[in-house]
Amino acid sequence: MKNEAYRMASWWIKWEDLAWPDRDLEDKIRRRADLMAAGGVNTAIIFGAHFRWDFLPLWGNLHDMMRYIADELHLRGVKLFDHHSSVLTHRYDSRQDMKDMRRCNRHHVPFAPSRSAADEWTYRGMKLNDWRMIDVRTGQAVRLPAYTAEEFCINNPDFLGAYQSYVRQLLEETNIDGLMSDDGIFYSNLTSCGCTHCRERFRREYGHELPAAGDESFWCNWHSPVFRDWLDMRSRSTGDFVVAIKEVLPKGFPFMTCCSNSIDVACTGAGMSYLEFIRGCNMVMLEMCGNTPKIDGTLGMLLPIQLQHLGVAREHHVPCIGLGYGFSAATAGVIWAFNKFLGTDCWFSTKKGRLGLPDSKLAGLPDDPEVTAIPYNFEKNNPQLFDAVSDSAVAVYFSNATRNFYGGNYTDYTGDYAGACNYLYEKNIQFDVVNRIPATDSGYSVLVLPTAACLAEEDCRALERWLESGRALIAAGPFGVCDGRGNRVGKPFGESYGIHVDLPEIERRPVFPPDWKPLATVECRNPLEWHRAGEHFLWHPGRMGAEKPPQLEEVVRPYLPQAALDIVSGSGWLTRRFRAADGTVRLHALAGSYRLELNEELEAERESNWSGLNIITGARPDRAERRVVLRVQEPCEHLTVCFPLLNRFVECPVTDGRIEFEVPEEVYYWIVSR
Repeated sequence: MKNEAYRMASWWIKWEDLAWPDRDLEDKIRRRADLMAAGGVNTAIIFGAHFRWDFLPLWGNLHDMMRYIADELHLRGVKLFDHHSSVLTHRYDSRQDMKDMRRCNRHHVPFAPSRSAADEWTYRGMKLNDWRMIDVRTGQAVRLPAYTAEEFCINNPDFLGAYQSYVRQLLEETNIDGLMSDDGIFYSNLTSCGCTHCRERFRREYGHELPAAGDESFWCNWHSPVFRDWLDMRSRSTGDFVVAIKEVLPKGFPFMTCCSNSIDVACTGAGMSYLEFIRGCNMVMLEMCGNTPKIDGTLGMLLPIQLQHLGVAREHHVPCIGLGYGFSAATAGVIWAFNKFLGTDCWFSTKKGRLGLPDSKLAGLPDDPEVTAIPYNFEKNNPQLFDAVSDSAVAVYFSNATRNFYGGNYTDYTGDYAGACNYLYEKNIQFDVVNRIPATDSGYSVLVLPTAACLAEEDCRALERWLESGRALIAAGPFGVCDGRGNRVGKPFGESYGIHVDLPEIERRPVFPPDWKPLATVECRNPLEWHRAGEHFLWHPGRMGAEKPPQLEEVVRPYLPQAALDIVSGSGWLTRRFRAADGTVRLHALAGSYRLELNEELEAERESNWSGLNIITGARPDRAERRVVLRVQEPCEHLTVCFPLLNRFVECPVTDGRIEFEVPEEVYYWIVSR
């Protein structure tokens, strides 16, 4: 049996908590610790006092309070992780800046030094202002309007040493059980960083001088190998930063960083990818920004994003966690169900400080552990339902090289990868996402490559071994035309198998800074049909992100083994199959769309909603059939249907290899097991 899954909730630090030490605050901490335990939480995570360098004068008080919190939680069997921003610091220049800072980021407890004080703040003899990232256009400190903030540079050795020192101090003074170090990316994207340390690293490791911001032969020119080197350095920088943090942590100390997306090309500009972060982290984490489900009732891009993160976690044998935001038991339930459906652990958090409401209105919203009790306690009491691994014969390959180095637009790659994931779910074809070509003993029998334009030499060798083993390779869209760094190759991979990919070059004028809006993309000029390059190798020139994508189902399904448990009728349900250690199969089902209810009264009083969060008070499945029929291949007399959020189990007899059952109207997540 695997270790107990994380059931996480945020432990909020607020303005009044800065009065620590105080007997009333001690009582408050004990009451909240009781709430965490009663709410089924086994790991609380600090949220607040977020831009930690702004609290430099208060570290002693803050750390002492965190130690008290940790001690009280430990008495109740609950762990405490710290969560703070390693690099961001609030800075304001006017009353409007101050209002924006508190209206949109109140949850940070946005304490900030004045400009004059910040000019003099030092740590171990070093001025904090000397660590700031520099805008490549202006030569001035980067400004982040959304956060009313500036950012310290992860390539600045003075900052890196100072942050390592802080992490050591944090662990010594707080008794925390884990760390989430946030924001170690290039937050302003490609407009940073032009500091002397980034320029020197580019010169030293790649042999290039960083061009002026107006140079169109370089900036946002994905045809330029020098610009691709710049992108590569930025990704390596963020990975190196988390490795440096790991170096000062005890061996095996739980450590993660924040990541809201690893699949979009815009993340390339920020240097954000868990494929880099995993070099230092031993946990994978997805921040599911905005509403879950989305305000239109769908899951949006969450499935393809989290499936890629889950692939990273599986390949490195570490936990995968999904952080979702909400303000009610309804959203806590959906967020938990989404995670358990995929096979990931859950972190539920409110984010009241981003609602644009005064404290008098926020006070009426429940605390985080108050709304997790039903799902978390169900999971705590029924761990056997979630202790299994994905039972999939199909692997979808996420090509990080294509994301980074081909085209530079969502439509060039990300839309095709996401399109393939969503298509397969709609067709009820079970699959996992992999970030490297699987070995031939991986257990997968079909490998799907949606627009793998860039293939490194080792990828090509792995694909050759895959085909030699007799397994199926199914590719779509631009395929194998570039090497692992985005350079066109003389002989694309498919040529050896009789496939000629007729793909023109992408011709776009570079735009800097980029707006990342989807653009028309380049299409293969081959006939839009399946091209067979061997008994088990098929390629279609069409893109999976197109309005009419290639029909993967017709070429994938013939290679699939007979499913031990599968849905026959019951539209509107996404299904995911798992196999337990004893060999039995379970089927988890999640509604694909929802009808939402909002707190209309509070929504009308909000000053802003740039964060995409709404106060959702109700969620019901939309367009999901209540009558469900499953095909059962394994011999058994009955199966158990579980409705977790109702804590209800129904025994269903197996008749003629099938079971039938009715899903209650309010249920959006159910499980079938032995």
